[in-house]
Amino acid sequence: MYFGGWDGRDRMKDIDTKKCPVYMLTGEYDWSNTPAMSQATCDKIPGGKHQAMKGLGHFPATENPKVFVGY
Repeated sequence: MYFGGWDGRDRMKDIDTKKCPVYMLTGEYDWSNTPAMSQATCDKIPGGKHQAMKGLGHFPATENPKVFVGY
């Protein structure tokens, strides 16, 4: 489901983060979209920012809302 269909990875370099800032958050324990995968995507976006959320997984807002809000 996550890896099929349209693939826009070759367009990441064209995102203008001055017009549309990109901030990516990934749960430390997210197995379907790991922090390494998110960082690799972010590295292709000039000016993009990524942060792994410690102690959280794929659904951080429901897993631990108090910790999630801090991000």
